[in-house]
Amino acid sequence: MIAFSTQIWISLVISVLAGVIVTIVVLLTRILFYYVRDLLPAGSLFSGIRNASNNCMIFIRRMTDLEQSGRYLSPTPNYSPISKDSKIQYSAQFKKNQNIPWVTSTATAMAMAHILNVLGRIGRSENIEITYHDKDYERWDSPMIIIGGGWKAHRALKTCNPYYQLQPNGFTLISSGEAFPPKCDEEDIGLLEKMINPTNNQPIWLIHGYRGAGVVSASYALVRWWRYLGWIYGKKPFALLVSFNDRDGWQQSNIISLYPKPNWFTKLIHPHSWHKLKNMIKRR
Repeated sequence: MIAFSTQIWISLVISVLAGVIVTIVVLLTRILFYYVRDLLPAGSLFSGIRNASNNCMIFIRRMTDLEQSGRYLSPTPNYSPISKDSKIQYSAQFKKNQNIPWVTSTATAMAMAHILNVLGRIGRSENIEITYHDKDYERWDSPMIIIGGGWKAHRALKTCNPYYQLQPNGFTLISSGEAFPPKCDEEDIGLLEKMINPTNNQPIWLIHGYRGAGVVSASYALVRWWRYLGWIYGKKPFALLVSFNDRDGWQQSNIISLYPKPNWFTKLIHPHSWHKLKNMIKRR
């Protein structure tokens, strides 16, 4: 009877230990899965931004109604010592006070929310500085994310070897001259581009749009596909264009151009990520 009871206790202890071990193995496997799925591509795609001690700058465009007439103007940087005969100057030169001195567009606010969402996912929650195209126009020392068109975005497109340029009729792939204009008045296009500052190798992300909602579609592309982009491109620069119809909304955007095309080896070792991105490329 005593021997029988001892065997039962031993079996119970073994069962409990086995359950604990299985639980630990499952948890470790889950942690390893999320590490491989998220942290590895995040570490390469957001190199210079993730867990960096220096500031990550997010540039947005601000507007003001100088005459309180419902017409909002965007200031340009006062980088010249020569006085300009213009109402659009650096903010320190404005004299009139308003209850709400600065506003931004809904599209910019939504895009900024997307960007902060991604930064939170990759573990970057501190030293994030939100500034303006006209305010810190001379700052290029930190990694940065530029949202929307403006002086800062135009300067980055001139100096940081971009793959695409914004033209009056849409975007153009610089290497081939291929144009990507809107197919109709209801179509908008967004540009998501990662560039490298040639002077200090800091990453510069550009979230641009042909019209307002194009900015949101570009930021949403980063929310949706950053893991796949991390596996495919790693630390390298890249760019993609997304388009959507206003009647469907920016949530229904698809990739219309991706550059540079990944080589066969990248496709071979990351078939899942390439398959996901390839399926989102739509012929127009």
